[in-house]
Amino acid sequence: MRPPNRAFSNYLRQFFIYIRINDWLHTLGLAVLGITFYSYSSLFTPQALLALIAALLYLAHGFSLNNYFDITIDQYINKKFLPPDRMANKGFLALSYSLFLINCFIAYAISIKVLYLVVLGSILTLIYSAPPWRLKKSTFLNILLNSAGFAVIFLIGFTSVSKVTTLAALLMSVLFALVFIPLQIVHQISHSEADKIENILSIYNRYGPGPAIYLSIISLIVLILWSLLVGLLYRSYLSIFYLTSLFCFFFFYVLWRIKNSRQSYPEAATELRILLRKICVLYGLIMILIFYFTK
Repeated sequence: MRPPNRAFSNYLRQFFIYIRINDWLHTLGLAVLGITFYSYSSLFTPQALLALIAALLYLAHGFSLNNYFDITIDQYINKKFLPPDRMANKGFLALSYSLFLINCFIAYAISIKVLYLVVLGSILTLIYSAPPWRLKKSTFLNILLNSAGFAVIFLIGFTSVSKVTTLAALLMSVLFALVFIPLQIVHQISHSEADKIENILSIYNRYGPGPAIYLSIISLIVLILWSLLVGLLYRSYLSIFYLTSLFCFFFFYVLWRIKNSRQSYPEAATELRILLRKICVLYGLIMILIFYFTK
């Protein structure tokens, strides 16, 4: 029998493995961006703290629910890619929905609109991850649903402090959804072998490296055009267009590195994902400064 302290630390370790906190903690910055987009001074309010808690639980529920179905399906197919000493699957599912229910109470305390966003995110995760839908296996809906789920985090931050959802906020949330499309494609390239095991027809697995790279380039061009639209509609945010163009330039460089690497595409994409994460964090930090100086 394990000592109580060791058993608890082991359970805690499994808990963080299960919710995959290292994969999404940096994306809490989207909620910070939403808060700052409304008002920089709102960052230092109780509403902002509640917004960050809601965004944190939103991400923990979404990733853990997706992880639950991935683990279940992996186990069903060939019992590979399972975390060590995993908790029972039913415990996984109960934990994920416990996080969701706690978040519903917090979201409702903020506003009914934030509650709607939290529920929307849970529905997106469910149809993305769970059979019989499991749209994660769809070549294109996979990317769109994932990107939309991340864009909701920006709206959670904005709506928590503003109590309303404006056209400008919706346009900005679409911009962040577009940011995640090329990121998702690079993610799919790096995880192509694992996706094959689960019969997930990603763009890379279905069409090969060429179309995956070209679609990434097209998505970056659409992102630039959308940022230009936001800048033309709201002239005070025209600097977002210049920043986004610079972001896309660096992303083009990453794609060029993947395409011309001596390594295989998945190996190159895996190595360069760290660089992409740093670029995204820098992009977000500069975006916060833009919001600060344009208010």
